[in-house]
Amino acid sequence: MSPSTHVPLPIASAIAAGSIKKITWASYGFRPESWFFAFELANGKPTFECGRDIPLALVSFIKCLQVSDHLLTALRVQLGDTDSFVAWSSSAWACANVPHQLRDKLSVGHCRLTCATTNFILDAKVVLFLFKESV
Repeated sequence: MSPSTHVPLPIASAIAAGSIKKITWASYGFRPESWFFAFELANGKPTFECGRDIPLALVSFIKCLQVSDHLLTALRVQLGDTDSFVAWSSSAWACANVPHQLRDKLSVGHCRLTCATTNFILDAKVVLFLFKESV
């Protein structure tokens, strides 16, 4: 299977129609329909779209963020090989299928900046980290 190498049709169509003002983040996975684009609409509202083949664990993480528009609009994703990803927002992040050393390094870095951490297992391979900001 070859990775995506083009701007997905829904994004290209929205750009051509003038609906998207600017793209603020883009990431491609290892499948043709595994992609994530964050962008600003013509009216200034931030939003994002994903391809239908993003990892299921990422879909679960996005569903967890739906309780907060703030978290959803700040969402960023880095897709990788074999359904791996790191996803983050202002006070939450998740990863799946990444090397243990990377996950441990990300966790340590965030713990230094926060005063409390809660880990939730979304499934057997993904860990969601929610952080409470220090006051």
